[in-house]
Amino acid sequence: MVDDFLRIVQTTEEAERIKKFIRYRFIKGYATIIMVIGARGSGKSSTCFRISELVNELLNPLREEMNLEKREVGTLIDSHLKLIKFVRDAQMGDDAILEEVSVLYPSRRAMLEENVSVSKIMDIIRKKRLIIYANCPMAQGTDKNLRQSSNALIQTFRIIKSEEVVVSKFWKMQPNYLSGKIYTPRFIRDGIRLDVMWTGMPNKETWKSYEKEKDIFIDEIYTIELRKAELRRAKNLDAMKPLKDIRKPLTDKQMEVMRILSNIKADDKLNQASKKLGISKVAIHNHQKLSEKKGYTLEEFKEVD
Repeated sequence: MVDDFLRIVQTTEEAERIKKFIRYRFIKGYATIIMVIGARGSGKSSTCFRISELVNELLNPLREEMNLEKREVGTLIDSHLKLIKFVRDAQMGDDAILEEVSVLYPSRRAMLEENVSVSKIMDIIRKKRLIIYANCPMAQGTDKNLRQSSNALIQTFRIIKSEEVVVSKFWKMQPNYLSGKIYTPRFIRDGIRLDVMWTGMPNKETWKSYEKEKDIFIDEIYTIELRKAELRRAKNLDAMKPLKDIRKPLTDKQMEVMRILSNIKADDKLNQASKKLGISKVAIHNHQKLSEKKGYTLEEFKEVD
């Protein structure tokens, strides 16, 4: 099987059909979204970066004619905020690598605020003819709106370390807008179906920068999680503190009535309290009820022997 892959590498142009497909769509005024899937460590990110380099080489002459800024490689995006910023600031035909898109926009949380805003972002991507390479392990784990907006699918299949290349399979993505299903027909050239391609390693400086971004990302995640842990600890400590008395204070008369009533041991408390305070039993009763409404009980005013 390795020999078959090597023959493909030796006899075909690097990512030929995909890069020409993207260039054709740009010329026709279309945006392009390429989904790149595959097992972890199978070369998804390197494939995205390399195709981005190859496509930019093709598009730069067109950009020059359109007075647009040339590009060497796509912008790396690993958060919703970064995607919004990229789409807002992008010139026509700019490209980006959307890293771990199934984590950013997961299918299981379709009504998440970020997922809901994807449709609006997609509309701006369409207007600006942007090129997005979105990678994730499994296509089904990604937001359905993003999948249905994709134009091609690449599955990284194998890394041939001796040649420093990634061999992949690729298909078009065509949604049925009535049923919601997504079909994956093969590309065809001169009547021959094409579904296997290869990509080399991206520019060393580009790859070095990507690895550095991953280290920064880990540091950022660690800082965020550490802060969350500190906030949870502070919240738990607050929960352990005694609650402040939020009851309304008693009036002097209410406090006096409650104290006297709580320390009378006889059954006829109202009579005895009335004699001691020189007010009616009805007044004594009312003061007690108002105090109890405020949350106080006679037990709180009982004097310890």
